[in-house]
Amino acid sequence: MKPAPFTYHRPGNLEEALLTLSQVAGEDGRVLAGGQSLVPMMALRLAFPAHLVDINEIASLQGVEVETESLLIRALARHALFEQPVVTGPLGRLLATVARHIAHDPIRRRGTFCGSLAHADPASEWCLTAVTLGGTVVAQGRDGSRDIPAETFIDAPMTTVLKADEMITGLRLPLPPRAARFGFYEFNRRAGDFALAMCQVMFTLEEDRLAGVRLGIGGAEDAPRRLKEVEQALTGLRLTQETILAASDLAANVVTPMEDLQTPANYRRQLVRVVVRRALEAASADSHPGESPVTTPAPRKRATITTTPSPPEGEGRGEGEAKHNQTPINLHLNSRHHQVRAEPRQTLADVIREQCGLTGTHIGCEHGVCGSCTVIVDGAPVRACLMFAVQAEGKEIRTIEGLADGAELHPLQRVFSDNHALQCGFCTPGFIMLIKAVLARNPAPTDAEIRETLSANLCRCTGYQNILNAVKQYVRDLSQTTGARKND
Repeated sequence: MKPAPFTYHRPGNLEEALLTLSQVAGEDGRVLAGGQSLVPMMALRLAFPAHLVDINEIASLQGVEVETESLLIRALARHALFEQPVVTGPLGRLLATVARHIAHDPIRRRGTFCGSLAHADPASEWCLTAVTLGGTVVAQGRDGSRDIPAETFIDAPMTTVLKADEMITGLRLPLPPRAARFGFYEFNRRAGDFALAMCQVMFTLEEDRLAGVRLGIGGAEDAPRRLKEVEQALTGLRLTQETILAASDLAANVVTPMEDLQTPANYRRQLVRVVVRRALEAASADSHPGESPVTTPAPRKRATITTTPSPPEGEGRGEGEAKHNQTPINLHLNSRHHQVRAEPRQTLADVIREQCGLTGTHIGCEHGVCGSCTVIVDGAPVRACLMFAVQAEGKEIRTIEGLADGAELHPLQRVFSDNHALQCGFCTPGFIMLIKAVLARNPAPTDAEIRETLSANLCRCTGYQNILNAVKQYVRDLSQTTGARKND
């Protein structure tokens, strides 16, 4: 469950990134943005890039920009950015609705919109959004940039028309009319899992009849696509329950569902019928409150760096790399500085445990599913198995060992003990660090928000109810403490 060795590059600007990518394109060079899909594939040895070009510190690729007729989503716009509307009107509300269905909180803090497009998973919510809304992918290489319609960008599952020396620098989504209505519905077996089927729809009403209909499905076929037959059938009709049911049946008939051992084609076909119906029902009930766009924090600039030269010809990229392929890394852990040496392929979880001696961060699945390795990086919960240690240099990292004050447990640790929320204890540090980070942003969550947060991590003892009780008690105690301070 460890990635194969690779050479790590961290360019300081877009020009350097494109130059580096052009130089390593012939050696399976890959762009590293959020890494929430690429790193698990590397850990499972499904991907073997010889070079990673880390673009995370390039300021010009951060955030979004509202243009005259479109929304430009840059390469490093994180999923979490869209949890609140980034633009007024229906597009901002649609993106916020969709964002909450993507994986879990720690994944949304690091994963990127454009990274999802590049990965081209059939179950990607953002791929469906780009296709349904008629987005345009902006691909750039050293020879220039080109605009690629989202509908033709995905060539096959996990495959795009992007050239080896190109990277996605952005996606443009057209701004819909302010009167546009939208609906989105996704079915998965567990919150945050891959969608087995989903539907997104947008339209306007002209004299109470449907116009400008866009209806796309994802997760059911090998790539997301608009169902033109359904769009044409809906155009000019009133959106009645009979119309919705007829459109749902038509959608189920025109799709060619994927099939696997757990999901027969007929089951997915029936799911298409359901998700189309529910997306249309959601659009029928859509309203148009006013919103304000959010702003993104100013990015920090980082100098150019290249580490771990490729082994000489003939040595290969085996497991026993020489010590000279390690690089010095300065980590700021729990308010203390640690200077370590590590290969670029070593994850933050491995280095925290093996070189910093902080074994409270546990390693479980090693591909970002279980959450036992969750730590806090610059205030956000992060799967430490999905972040390379070299990426964490200069960032503030907090582990479970950094919560207690000497022998005095942190209040969150105490409520876990009081409510018997630890059982075997393997998942406990990950849960506590996840909750600590999320409650720092939202100290008064609803019960539903607490459950959604906890769904990000797995408890092997299935002690979820006690964990839920502990978090509820902590929130109550926090509220009383805050109230007492206000009264003082």
